[in-house]
Amino acid sequence: MHSNKLPGPLLPLFACLFWLKFILHLVPKNPGRSVSAEPQPATGGSAPSFPDPGPQPALHCIDYFLALNLYGGIDILISNAAVSPFFGNLLDATEDVWDKILSINVKAAALMTKAVVPEMEKRGGGSVVIVASIAAYNAFPGLGPYNVSKTALLGLTKNLALELAQRNIRVNCLAPGLIKTNFSRVLWMDKAKEESIKETMQIRRMGKPEECAGIVSFLCSEDASYITGETVVVGGGTPSHL
Repeated sequence: MHSNKLPGPLLPLFACLFWLKFILHLVPKNPGRSVSAEPQPATGGSAPSFPDPGPQPALHCIDYFLALNLYGGIDILISNAAVSPFFGNLLDATEDVWDKILSINVKAAALMTKAVVPEMEKRGGGSVVIVASIAAYNAFPGLGPYNVSKTALLGLTKNLALELAQRNIRVNCLAPGLIKTNFSRVLWMDKAKEESIKETMQIRRMGKPEECAGIVSFLCSEDASYITGETVVVGGGTPSHL
């Protein structure tokens, strides 16, 4: 019987990706300075310190991350960094908003994958899981630029899967629905808005993070060795067709 929890070896990777997300968020705001952080209870340690990576923070931070060789190599990448700093009509979003959302939600996913591919090839292959959203199919009101960025990740998944298959690297996508996290609180703190979104679901409740974890574990496992270029929707039956 397979556990529906992420296997132990994935946990250090998630911890490292958390720090990468933290670094990506801070570096552009503090040019020319080192980036570090205090210890976090989830990891029991502190983040390494990185010098200013210059004009390509995603790629350079990954290079530093790889250089640390914390775990001897990389088999799996879960690309989950995302921001949504804007709420309102799409046409009211400024150029700065578009640049930030597309840089972190889309560009960073592509650059992270580019950076880890050579390390995966050294180990004979690997698995990439890109986290999109049900918003890629069924737009959340008021989150236009975010919705667009998540739809772009579906295309990124298809293209990467095509290009990396010959290197024995599989690329798939997870599209969570309304999952109760701090990131989605703008949608569920307003009960009327939450109920409106629930009306689009067949399972009339919000999802839990652990209901996505088993799917990610499966996509990274040998049980999914013949699956690539696919998007798995965990959305309680929310319509999910472009």
